[in-house]
Amino acid sequence: RKEEKKRKKEFQELLESLLGNNKLLEELLNVRKLPNPQYDDEDWIVLRALLHLLPIAEKHLMQVFSEKGLVDFQCVASSALKSLGTDENPTDLMLSLDNKIHHILIDEYQDTSRTQLELLKSLTRGWESDEDRSLFIVGDPMQSIYLFREAEVGLFLDAKLNGIGSVKLTPLTLKSNFRSTANIVEWVNKSFQWAFPREEDIFMGSIQYSPFLTVNPMQDGFGVETQIYTARDNRKEATKIAEILNGINKNETRAILVRARTHLDEIVQTLKKEDIDFKAQEIDPLMNRPIIQDLFALLRALMHPYDRTAWLAILRARWCGLSLPDMHNLCFRNKESSVWKLMNDDNLITSLSKDGKKRLLSLRGKLQTALSLKGRISPRMLLEGLWINLCGPACYKGSDSMQDAEGFFNLVDSASTGGEIDSLSGLASRLKDLYAIHSGNGKNPVEVMTIHKAKGLEFDHVIIPGIGKEPFQSEKSLLFWMERGEDLLLAPMEKKAVNIRSALYNYMSGLKKDKGLLEQTRLFYVACTRARKKLYISGNVKSLKGDIINFSEKTFISALKPMLTPEMLIESDENIPVSNDEQIQDLNPKSLPSTWELPDVVSSIDVESEPKTVEIERPEFFWAKSGIRHLGTVIHRYFYKIAEEGLDSWNSQNGFGAVIPATLQLKSA
Repeated sequence: RKEEKKRKKEFQELLESLLGNNKLLEELLNVRKLPNPQYDDEDWIVLRALLHLLPIAEKHLMQVFSEKGLVDFQCVASSALKSLGTDENPTDLMLSLDNKIHHILIDEYQDTSRTQLELLKSLTRGWESDEDRSLFIVGDPMQSIYLFREAEVGLFLDAKLNGIGSVKLTPLTLKSNFRSTANIVEWVNKSFQWAFPREEDIFMGSIQYSPFLTVNPMQDGFGVETQIYTARDNRKEATKIAEILNGINKNETRAILVRARTHLDEIVQTLKKEDIDFKAQEIDPLMNRPIIQDLFALLRALMHPYDRTAWLAILRARWCGLSLPDMHNLCFRNKESSVWKLMNDDNLITSLSKDGKKRLLSLRGKLQTALSLKGRISPRMLLEGLWINLCGPACYKGSDSMQDAEGFFNLVDSASTGGEIDSLSGLASRLKDLYAIHSGNGKNPVEVMTIHKAKGLEFDHVIIPGIGKEPFQSEKSLLFWMERGEDLLLAPMEKKAVNIRSALYNYMSGLKKDKGLLEQTRLFYVACTRARKKLYISGNVKSLKGDIINFSEKTFISALKPMLTPEMLIESDENIPVSNDEQIQDLNPKSLPSTWELPDVVSSIDVESEPKTVEIERPEFFWAKSGIRHLGTVIHRYFYKIAEEGLDSWNSQNGFGAVIPATLQLKSA
């Protein structure tokens, strides 16, 4: 009993000593999440099926790559790795490269995947520290943002501590920031010192923040400006961004950086409305452009006479511009017949307005010509010819629109076989992966891009909107996998017919989510450090209730938690109703005047024809025999020597007269 009391006291003292140890509490909570150490029966069923299916799927993928003449990055990396062989059986290529490669320099090592690491280990296989070889890697783990490409920032930490393969590394940390003003550097240090993890973890990819030293001085009027709203207000945020851009010197570089393309919809529309010159790549989906929507509707109408939606769209498109009352009179009374049949009903046409008749008859005549050519010419030629005949190019402003149209015509061409479209649904699917071209008109347009695209770039002024918006929710993965040393952990998705959720899958999903949250902080850091002079940050919290600020941990704004106060939040105008004029603005799209006609073709230029020149038969230089050829070779060689040695070293004593005959004798021999 005395011994039990002693142990009880020791245990109580242990518990008291652990009070406030949040790290231990966090680890104990993580232990509760651990799944069973064995697969259950349902997991085994799905896993066996996947292990059987995936090699077959890879074989078919390789076959498609071979047929299309394409590869992806993973295929290139895997092929390179296989070409080097193993430690026990290196290939001839590996042995050859081992003799040739003595120095390797790798940049952006923080975004290395395990496949790339294995390739690097193969290239440095057998390297000794006393050999005349060097491995130099450069990277910033705080800028590791490619987890979706299987990049593991933990590999950077592991290389720093343990080296790579047999090669040991000596770490060197650079701390000076030569890019940004002291205003920005100090703000970034203060904000991200808290946002980054306190401890590093190789497996999870936890990176501690390393503060920077300022090189550039403080500057008045520069630094960081925040605009945080009490609720989402895309319009107000976009309007503010336009005001900021209009107030910046046009000679200074400006950029808008976002986490996801979808965060730019309202901003892009506002930039167009305010006539702010901007340049964007892979930002504005091509299918969202009016010119592409009209062209796709025209193509669908040509391919399917009973596609009523498409036919109504071309009646409403800018090249026709039929009014809503006229469309109602034409189509509402007869919903069974095709629109094309109704367009050819003269009795119905008499019910239209005078302007409507003119517009409809003009469209009908041009469509009749096009439909008569269907199947006789390629879909691209049919569509493009009809579009030009409808004065389509006159309906849209800017060279970018014409480039977008050209891109769509090329897509139609690539999706056609034997005068027919292979699949309109397939074409629509491919169209979703294309983006409009915004090349900018001036010398210094505003750059609009995702943060990933901005990696490695810098700008005088950087605007980061939408920091309160969550990223797009990815689809559920069929299989999760993670590597730790030599171990590989697989977690298959549970069977659809089984309502019981897989504990292992949920655990792996949680690890993936935690890794994503860590990378989220790094992504925000990358965006903030692109600015040289001034940084503008805007977004919204979920809600403000009293002094309590609510926000999602999946947003950039979570990194600013310590500095958020109710006083700094801006009241949102989200509840203000949209005026009737704004609501009906899109119901009356712009259209060409009914009197519009194609411009006259420029007459050909009369050019006086010249008499055809008779080709003169040139004599063959049969007289240039071997002696003459050798003389030419020798003279050219000595011209080269004169150019190498300089004209001053050649004089009458060592000139051509003495050396050329001797050289010719050698040549003849």
